[in-house]
Amino acid sequence: MTTSTAEILKEFVDNNVDTVLFPVKTKDRINIGSYSIKPSRGMYSIKSYKTNEVVAKTYTKAAALAIAKLLNKKQSVDNILRLDDVAAKHKTDCIFYRYTINTTDSELKRDITQCRYDIARACERTVLEEIKQFIL
Repeated sequence: MTTSTAEILKEFVDNNVDTVLFPVKTKDRINIGSYSIKPSRGMYSIKSYKTNEVVAKTYTKAAALAIAKLLNKKQSVDNILRLDDVAAKHKTDCIFYRYTINTTDSELKRDITQCRYDIARACERTVLEEIKQFIL
């Protein structure tokens, strides 16, 4: 009895993928399971349809998606909230450093600030990659 690779792959996908956790975008909202994500004032609000309450607010869309996914699985979101705070801190630092680079007259200050900007940007990207691992 032989089974084709396509049948094996179909069975794997059918058994291991929870279709409820796929994000569905409608207008300005993203729905994942029983949670809704809405952008507002530079933040993302995660609202539960069951309780009709905002359960968390995040700075990044990736963290909001990860939180909605984990909440549907009834898992802890503390680590994602911590990583989101770190990402927000580095993004704010980048904004400050970019302003300093554009407005300073001192070449030394511009070079030092550019170095700090590069470090903050790299840290922000690293943290965002960690958050994205929770989505997959």
